[in-house]
Amino acid sequence: MTYQILQEEHRPQLKALLVQAFSVPQAFVDPWIDRSGLPDWRGVTDGERLQSCLVLVPGGQWYNGRVVSMLGLAGVAVSAVDRSRGAGKRLMTGFLEEAFEQGTALSILYGSATGFYRSVGYERAGSVFSAELKIREIPRMTSSVEIRELDWQRDADELKRFVQDHANHHGALVRETYLWSRVRQLQTIDASGFGLYGEGGLEGYFYVVEKAGTLDERALQVTDFLFATPKAVDGFLRYLYSQRSLCSTATLFTVPNSSVLLRLPDRWNYKLSLHEHWMLRIVHLKNALESRGYPVGVSGQMSLSVSDPVLSENSGSWLLEIDNGRATLRPHSQGKVDISITSLAALYSGFLTAAELVRGGYLRGADAQDCDFLTRAFGPEAKLTELF
Repeated sequence: MTYQILQEEHRPQLKALLVQAFSVPQAFVDPWIDRSGLPDWRGVTDGERLQSCLVLVPGGQWYNGRVVSMLGLAGVAVSAVDRSRGAGKRLMTGFLEEAFEQGTALSILYGSATGFYRSVGYERAGSVFSAELKIREIPRMTSSVEIRELDWQRDADELKRFVQDHANHHGALVRETYLWSRVRQLQTIDASGFGLYGEGGLEGYFYVVEKAGTLDERALQVTDFLFATPKAVDGFLRYLYSQRSLCSTATLFTVPNSSVLLRLPDRWNYKLSLHEHWMLRIVHLKNALESRGYPVGVSGQMSLSVSDPVLSENSGSWLLEIDNGRATLRPHSQGKVDISITSLAALYSGFLTAAELVRGGYLRGADAQDCDFLTRAFGPEAKLTELF
C-alpha cells in the first residue's frame, strides 16, 4: 500500500470513490476536488487502484490569543472492497507522518467512526450544535445597521480583514481558500451573502442558502455568520423577520451561548440540538504545546509521560514549563503523569478537565494540585463551530 499525493490520472477513481462513500451526485464531486486542488488530495494505492483518500484543509486554530498550525481533514473515504484491510489505517498514518515532518502542530476532523480515529490518536475535543430558529416566532427587531448584498469579487478583501480582526476567539479557525469557498457554496448551490454596515463600516455578515420546500414553508440554511456588535445581531434577526412570509425556519451551527440565541426572548423561539463533535489530534507534540497561548498568571511545571501509537517521536518523558502565557517542552528523565496522545487532545482543547480524565482512567499519577494546574493551563473549552 502506497501513500501518495494524488495526480490528475487518479481523478476518475477519486470521483468514483467519493460518489460511492458519500452518496453524492457526480455533479458535486468535481467542484469538491477543485475547491482545494489535487495537490491537497492524498490517497493510498495498491498498484494502480485507489483504495482510500482524503483532502487536506490547511489553516490554523486560535488558542488563548495565539495561532497554532493545523491541518483539517475532509473527504476521508475507503473503497468498499478495501474496508477492514488496512487501507484506512495506512491513509491516516501516512498523513500523520507527513504532517509531523512538516512540523504541523494539530489536525482536526469531523469523524463518523470515533473508535477508528481514536486508534490513530484523535479524540473528541468539542461540540457543534445546530440551532433551528423559528422565524415566525422571532419578534420584530430594530437595528440601525444597513443590510447590503455582498459580492465576493468586490468584497473578499474586506470580509477577510473582518474575520481576521474578529474571529480570533479561543478555538476559532484561521481560514484559507478551501474554508472560504465552502461557506459560499452548499454542495452545488451558491449562498447569498449579506453585509451589515454601521456608521463605522462593516459590523457583521452572513451567508444563507434557501432550501426547497412548499411556497410558505421554505427553510434557510445559514452557512456562515460573524457579528461584531449587538446592532449586527439585531440586523440579522431583522433580516430573518423580513423572510417570514416565505420561510418558516433558519438553521445555523453554533454554541449554546451564541449571541444570536441569547438575543431571542424565549426558549421556544429556537430548537437546539447536538450536531456533531469535532476531533483533535496533536501531531507534533513540542510545536503544539509551545506555539499556543496559556492564561496569563498560570505558572508552573509538570513532567509528563506521553504515549503515541503512531508517531514515536512524541512518545517519552517530557517536562512542560509554563510561565505567563508561554510554554517550553523538553525531554525529561522521568514523567510523573501518564497520558496518551489521544487523551492529551481532549485536555489541550479544554473539552475535558484533568480531574475528569483521572476519573475516567485516562490520566494517571496526577494529584489534586496537578489536576488544578493542568486544568487552569489548558482551559477554557475551545469553541469551534465551523464544519468542513
